[in-house]
Parts: sequence; structure tokens; C-alpha cells
Amino acid sequence: MNRKGYMVLYGTQTGTAEDLAVELQEDIRELGIECGCENVFDVDVAQLDSLEKVFVIISTWGDGDPPDDAEDFCEVLSKVNENRLKGLDYAVFALGDSGYELFCECGKQVDKYLSFAGAHALMDRVDCDIDIDEPFREWKEKLLSILRECVSVVEA
Repeated sequence: MNRKGYMVLYGTQTGTAEDLAVELQEDIRELGIECGCENVFDVDVAQLDSLEKVFVIISTWGDGDPPDDAEDFCEVLSKVNENRLKGLDYAVFALGDSGYELFCECGKQVDKYLSFAGAHALMDRVDCDIDIDEPFREWKEKLLSILRECVSVVEA
């Protein structure tokens, strides 16, 4: 299968993940890479088959639950067959509140489901507590560095 396309996906309860996703999309586009940005509510998991790279920014609501807009996406993703997404590269930035026992559980589950489905993690997932600015900046810069390398390899 010829995979093509980059996509930033977000699942959010309060809008924070969406804001971060839009920022990441803009920074990826500044590298000269076409990249979409969608709420996971609007994405059919089957669409992941056509993508080359996906970057997920997702929050955990309450004690381990996905945000309302991500419930269906997470449920379907949990049932994707092993190795179905082989060839897909991904990265996950998980938002949560360490005051809850299941801190960043939704992001952890998305990471696990993508990995089980054969997708390749470009970098380790970051589990972010309430103070998001510095962890997001570091995650984003590392991801953009990886993408710069991918672009220079393709251009060479």
C-alpha cells in the first residue's frame, strides 16, 4: 500500500488539545509538508490506512476516560487487527491531570492500540500534567526535528 499524507489528530474536552494540534499543524506546514488537522470525532479509523504519519494530541477526562469527542474513535481503534497499520508512523502527546489515578490513560491506550496495530512510534509518548507549555514545546521540537530529517532524506 502506498501511504501518503500527514495528519494531526486531536481529542479534547476543553479545547486545549485542539489548540495544540492547530499549532503543530502550522509548524509542520512551515517545513513545507502538507498536513491536515482533524478532531478524532470526524475521522474514520480506516482512514489511517492511507496516511504516512499521524500525530495524536489527546486528553484524558476524569479518571481515565477519553474525551466525549474521542469515545468512538478509541473504541474502534482498540479493535484494529494486529499489523493492520504497518507502515504508519505516529507520535502521541497525552494530556491529563496527575491528581487522577489513571493519569493520561487515554493517550496511553491510543499509543498501545497504534503499536499493536503495527504502527511505528517515531518517538516516545509524552504524558503531560496540567502545566503543558514546556513539555509540549519539547515534544513538538523533537518531532519537528525528526520530520526535518525525513524531508531532507526525501530531497536528497
